Amino acid sequence: MWYNNAMTKPRKPVQGIGINDMPVGYSTGPEKPVYDQWVNVLYRAGGGKDGAFYKKKPTYVGTTVCEDWLTVSNFVAWVKSHESWQGKRIDKDILCPGNKHYSPETCVLVSTRLNNLLCDSAAKRGEYPKGVNRDGKTYRARLGGTNGRHLGNYATVEEAHRVYCVAREEYIREWAANLTDADTCDIERTREALLKHAVIEGNAWRETEDSQADSVPTLFG
Repeated sequence: MWYNNAMTKPRKPVQGIGINDMPVGYSTGPEKPVYDQWVNVLYRAGGGKDGAFYKKKPTYVGTTVCEDWLTVSNFVAWVKSHESWQGKRIDKDILCPGNKHYSPETCVLVSTRLNNLLCDSAAKRGEYPKGVNRDGKTYRARLGGTNGRHLGNYATVEEAHRVYCVAREEYIREWAANLTDADTCDIERTREALLKHAVIEGNAWRETEDSQADSVPTLFG
């Protein structure tokens, strides 16, 4: 075992819950990004010192990690079991919308672009629905943020948001249809999951309109 060969004295648990059983120097060597991802998973599951992370990111409260991944060598072995793992990030939300559990069954390794595809950024969005901002007396719909594709100006928030959601669904479907090994380490499962996300986002405008009737919000606001 790495633990017996590499350690001369017991190591403190990483983030209070993790076991580092890799050789001394692994966390600063060429594969440091893999180790850092593991630490980040533990940070999200543990909440950081005095719950500091949860105070900044309350949506992560309740996040858990499977027992196997509490030991870094198991996490490293899972990452390296994928041929195109280099440069990819672990994602827990794509395969399972709303998921808060890190495990081999619920996570996938994806590119940074794909990892960011489904980000909500609700805290930065302000009072309007996703994809909508005020533009004088009208409401602008835009796909992809400030520098994204302009979808037109509309008289109401609801109309602008509906146009955005329709375009957003189409955009995610395009992603699903054109996935490559550069995007994900599991094309088939990722494609199937993205198609589910496309439906969720395409219907988000309906739930926004019903929000005053205490409807349940969608995963993406």
